[in-house]
Amino acid sequence: MISTILAFKTVLLLVTTASLYVTITPPKVDTSSARSFNSEDKVERVILAVAESVRILLWAAGAAEVYMSWSSPTNVVVSTWSVIGAVLTLSGAVLRVRCYKLLGDRFTFELATHSRGQDTVPLPLVTSGPYAIVRHPAYVGLSAAIYGVGIHFMSPGFALTSPSIAPPQLATMVQTIIVSVAMSYTAAVPVRIRKEEKMLQSEFGEAYDRYKREVRWAVVPGVY
Repeated sequence: MISTILAFKTVLLLVTTASLYVTITPPKVDTSSARSFNSEDKVERVILAVAESVRILLWAAGAAEVYMSWSSPTNVVVSTWSVIGAVLTLSGAVLRVRCYKLLGDRFTFELATHSRGQDTVPLPLVTSGPYAIVRHPAYVGLSAAIYGVGIHFMSPGFALTSPSIAPPQLATMVQTIIVSVAMSYTAAVPVRIRKEEKMLQSEFGEAYDRYKREVRWAVVPGVY
C-alpha cells in the first residue's frame, strides 16, 4: 500500500518539476518577421542554451528522485522546506504564465523589438496587472521558480542531494549544479534587465519614460 507521505512527496515533486518547466519554456515559437533579434549576442545564446540544458536535467532529476523514493519508501521524508519550495515554484509559474497572457505574441525569451513598419500594427505598452506593480514581473516569477526548485531539491530528505541516501558524488554534483544555476541566474538578471530597458526605451520612447516614473521598481518594490 502506498504511504500518504510517499504519495504527497511524489505530487510535490511533479508540481515543482512541471512548474519550473513551464517557467523556462517559451510560450510559443515566434516566427513573426516583425521581430528583430540580435543573433550575435553571445550572452543571449548562452542563456538560451542553459535554459534548454536545465529543462533536460530537470526531468532527469525528477525521474531519478521518484525512482529512488519509491525504491526506498521507508526513507521518504517531506520537510517544511520541501513544501515551501514547491509552493514558491508554483507561484512563480502562475505569475510567469500571467505575463505570457498579458504580452501575448510579444513575449519571447530572446531580447527582441517589434518593428513598426507599414505592415505592422503598433502595439501598446503593457502596464496593467503585475506590470502595474513592477516593470519586469516575469523575472519575479522566474526567480521564484528557480529559487523554489533549489529549496525543494536541497530540502532535508530529498534523495538526490542527501549523501546518506544517494551516492555522495552524485549528491555533491546535483548540489553544485543547483547552486551554480541559481548564482549564474542572480548575476545575469540585472544585466539582462538593463538591455531590455534600453530596447523598450528605444521602442516606446516617452511612453516608457512615463511608465518608469509611475512604476519605479524593476523587480522588487523598495529594493530594485
